[in-house]
Amino acid sequence: MRWLAIVAVLVLGWSLAGGAAEAGSGGGFLGVQLVALTPEAAANSGIPVGGAVLVDATLPDSPAAKAGLAAGQVIMVVDGERVAAPDDVVRVVSRHRPGDVINLLIKDPEYGYMASTIRATLGEPPAAIESGDAPAPAPKN
Repeated sequence: MRWLAIVAVLVLGWSLAGGAAEAGSGGGFLGVQLVALTPEAAANSGIPVGGAVLVDATLPDSPAAKAGLAAGQVIMVVDGERVAAPDDVVRVVSRHRPGDVINLLIKDPEYGYMASTIRATLGEPPAAIESGDAPAPAPKN
């Protein structure tokens, strides 16, 4: 159930305080579970705490997974906007529609936290997320 809540809140543009955006509002779907950058990840990546978000997991076969996002990567910028918290990613992604391509500036621990840009084509939220039957997140490495 935690996965469903995080996906709904962080990817569909839902608000913790105000509930869901109206169905059919057209917000893009990325399919990623995000957490605040931990002090350990911040120290390893050379980014100050609050200067990025950490990818905790991706939904299998989601736009995030297809773009190459994976657990442990750090997202610093989404479509030209710096992100300091998961809600920042929600805000940027929710302004887009399915089919839109967004650029994400990331640092990947597998490559020594060297910065790179990846492109993700946003999709429609899977019906399973709205019905409560969300699939499990991709396993962490």
